Amino acid sequence: MESVLIAPRHAAIAEMKKQRLMMTFSNMLFVFALMVVLALIISHFTGTLKEVVGKVRLGLTPWKKERKRLFPEIASLDEALNKVALALPGTFEFKRKKLEEDVETGFLTRSGLLHTESLYENRNLLAMVHVSNYNSVKNVLGNELARQFIKQFTQRLRAMLPEGALCCCDREDLFIIAFDGIYESKDVTYYCSLLSSVFRLTTTDMSGESHIYTGHVGMVIETLSQENISECLMNVSLALQHAQLQRNGASELFTPQMREEEVNNLRLHQALCDDLQTEGFHLVLQPIVPFDPELACNEGECLIRWQSNVLGFVPPDKFIGLAENTGMIVPLGKWIVETACRELAMFIARGAPRDFKLHVNISAVQLQQPDFSHHLLESIHRNELMNSNICIEITESVLLHDTHRIVEILAYLRRLGVSVAIDDFGSGYSSLSYLHSLPFDCLKIDRGFVRNVLDDKKSEAVIASVLMLSQSFDVPLVAEGVETAEMGAKLREMGCDLAQGYYYSRPKPFDHFVPQDGVLLIKPE
Repeated sequence: MESVLIAPRHAAIAEMKKQRLMMTFSNMLFVFALMVVLALIISHFTGTLKEVVGKVRLGLTPWKKERKRLFPEIASLDEALNKVALALPGTFEFKRKKLEEDVETGFLTRSGLLHTESLYENRNLLAMVHVSNYNSVKNVLGNELARQFIKQFTQRLRAMLPEGALCCCDREDLFIIAFDGIYESKDVTYYCSLLSSVFRLTTTDMSGESHIYTGHVGMVIETLSQENISECLMNVSLALQHAQLQRNGASELFTPQMREEEVNNLRLHQALCDDLQTEGFHLVLQPIVPFDPELACNEGECLIRWQSNVLGFVPPDKFIGLAENTGMIVPLGKWIVETACRELAMFIARGAPRDFKLHVNISAVQLQQPDFSHHLLESIHRNELMNSNICIEITESVLLHDTHRIVEILAYLRRLGVSVAIDDFGSGYSSLSYLHSLPFDCLKIDRGFVRNVLDDKKSEAVIASVLMLSQSFDVPLVAEGVETAEMGAKLREMGCDLAQGYYYSRPKPFDHFVPQDGVLLIKPE
């Protein structure tokens, strides 16, 4: 017979709470003990790892053998890290040499030069030397011969440099030299001549071919310091840039005017870009007249003028060269062609001769654009002009470019009725062999000869020779720059056909000329 214990309800509940509290406490104690054990184990491992890492970082004694036996995996890590630690100094030194020493030439790199402490000690003469035909040699003869070509150059350069000079290979074809000592301006002449002399030397490649070095030199005098070295490098680069506009082997010493000119060019370039979008340019017309006063004017030259909102009036000789050097001549040239055709169409509509011939100046850069002919002809036809209404004026400098291609373009345009004039004849290339193959319809003699025709027998002789040349080619000769009646009379007496200059008319907007019934009469001003 089972017995039943009867207890009060509140006593049973109290007992259950007591049992539950004891179980919770036991669980907490177990978890705490487990965490302590895990912490000890982890601490043991991490302490070992810290010891390994610390040994690698601080170069301590090898790890204890008993630890290697207890922890073989960590022992392997220790060995690998030890090898890395031993290799790091050599790796860093290799990287440093790669960054600071040029492998091909043995010269310093720019980074190496700038980190050389002696650069900033007792030095004030810096030079930059550029081998301008290196890329041509590389493109034609290949990399191996180009390396030999530049290696011989650096050997000769090294041999001629004075003791203590630091030489840096900034690029394959560009070298920076910091001379040891303090120099005056008068000393620069000697060093300019010394460095330029290397461009009178030749080298012989492996095939026995001889090649001359071409290039230029820029120099700057200023005490070198860590604070101004960047500015000095920019200045010597500007000097080199000016030297590159001259003959082979030319050298230039930096002047503050060079920097001012460069700043002005930057401002000019920006204004040029802006005003090309906002129509800051306009065209003017200067008539080309026959010397016979009974004959009407039937042609003229359009000239560009620039009135900048920022810079004011900018003469063409200030921005045309910049436009050619920066490539802006291409969009500017297209604007000139389009505007010239539009102005001529309106001029003819107001009464100018239907066959009036407008001369438009075209640069070699424009002429070589793939779409030049198409754009010119499309502009002519869009304005309902005849091809014979346009004469493109080129200078002799185009002969220094792709002559075969240029001759093809000019011949094509002439077959379609566009005429060609050679401007400023006698001032540039003047190769009669090229002149014989170049298609043209008119010669315009340079104003420099015309200006002195009255009192310089040599100028008169040049004009007479060019006149005979034009007669031999059966093309008219235009005398530019006629400014007085005496000059006009002299040129007419010599047999010139046409004249252009301030004596007859200054360049003016097209609408300032008043043609009547297809006739344009120009009276001397």
